[in-house]
Amino acid sequence: MNKLKDILLIDDDYSTNFIHKKLIAHSRVDASIHVAHSGLEALQMLSHAENGVNLEPDIIFLDINMPLMNGWEFLDEYEKMDGIWIKDSILLMVSTSINPDDEIRSRTHPRVNDFVKKPLSKETVCGIFDKYFFIKPALSEI
Repeated sequence: MNKLKDILLIDDDYSTNFIHKKLIAHSRVDASIHVAHSGLEALQMLSHAENGVNLEPDIIFLDINMPLMNGWEFLDEYEKMDGIWIKDSILLMVSTSINPDDEIRSRTHPRVNDFVKKPLSKETVCGIFDKYFFIKPALSEI
């Protein structure tokens, strides 16, 4: 997979979403960035078509600790969704958690591609796009 069209950020922290959105936008990767502030909001975005088109993210950045529905609960519901695109989406758990069990669980979960500490950095964003999409973004100054 080397085409990157849609990115979904799922995090309840508005500041984190702002920073991550800016980092991705400044990477000059031509992709639409969508933000959900909860797992429930993300599921709604994924299951309801907008203008007849469902959101089919190429990559999902998923926070672990969120109110109402945490990242693990989101994953349980996400796996029940229909659609071939789910199998193709890269899913990264993004967390400030210092609990080693979260990282171990992320790395052993069949749907999670990687565990990344937040906040993301320029280097992390570039590494992710290169690793999963073979895209070498040119980050502009932020």
